[in-house]
Amino acid sequence: MKRGLLLLQMKLSEQALQDFEKLTEISEGENQPPAALSKAYFYKAKALKKLNNLSDAMLYFEQVIRANDDNHLASSALYEIAKIKIQQKDFYEAYYNLKRANHFKLKQKKLVTYKIFTEGVIFLMKRKTKTALKLICQVVDRLKPSAEGGESSSLASPDYIYNLVFLYRAYGYFVTEDYDSSLKDYIKANQVKKLNHTSTYNMVLCQGLKCLASTEYENAISFFTKSSQKLPQNRDPYLLRAIAIVRYAMHKPIKQKTKTKMLKDAKRDLNKAL
Repeated sequence: MKRGLLLLQMKLSEQALQDFEKLTEISEGENQPPAALSKAYFYKAKALKKLNNLSDAMLYFEQVIRANDDNHLASSALYEIAKIKIQQKDFYEAYYNLKRANHFKLKQKKLVTYKIFTEGVIFLMKRKTKTALKLICQVVDRLKPSAEGGESSSLASPDYIYNLVFLYRAYGYFVTEDYDSSLKDYIKANQVKKLNHTSTYNMVLCQGLKCLASTEYENAISFFTKSSQKLPQNRDPYLLRAIAIVRYAMHKPIKQKTKTKMLKDAKRDLNKAL
C-alpha cells in the first residue's frame, strides 16, 4: 500500500497500478476485513484515473460506494466520480451521482458543495440564469474559507473546480449583461488557471461590451477586433464592432472622409455578421 501511494505521488501510475492490483488480489482472499478490499479498490481506481482509464476507474469507485465499509472512503469515491463527470461536462450525471450521498449517508461537506455547483450549471443550461447565479454564488462563499485561509483542500485546487466556479458565474453575469462582474470573474478564473481559447474569447468580448456600454468606442472596436481574430467563425464580434464603429462615427468629432471610411468598414462587418 505505502509503496503504491508513493509511486502515485511520483506520478509513476503504471507501477502504482501493479501494486494496487496485487493488493486487491490479497484483499479479495479469505480472512480479510471488508474495509481492506474497499481501500484496495479505491487506490486502484485512483491509479486508473491517473492513466485516464476513466471507465474502469468509475467501476472501482462504485464498488467502494456500494460496500460503504468506510464512510470517508465511500464519500471520497463518490467525490471522484463527480469530478470525472464534471471533467466530461456531464453535469446531469454528476448531479445525479451527488444526490446519492443522502442514500448512502455520506456526510463530507465537499459533496454538498459540488452538488450545489452542478445544480447551478444545470440551471444555466436551462437558461434559468438568476437561479443559477444564486446557487453558484453560494459555492463561491463555501470555497472562500479554504481558498483564503491557505488550507490544503481539493475544493480550492487551482487545477479543478475553483476556476470553473468563476468561469460559469462569469458566463451567468455575461448573459444578464452585468459585464463588469463578468469580467472580474473571468480575470479571477484566469489567475487561478490560464483560460482556454474559448474562455479567453468570451473575456475579450466582455471587455468590448463593457467599453461599448461606457461609450469607450475606440477601446470597444479594439476588443471586438481581438475577439474576431480568436474565433473568426463567430459572427457576434463583427456585428458588435459594426455597432461600435457606427456609434464612434456618429458621436465623435471626426472628418467627413474618415467618417465615410468608418461607415464602409461597419457595412463590411455587417455583411460578415449576416
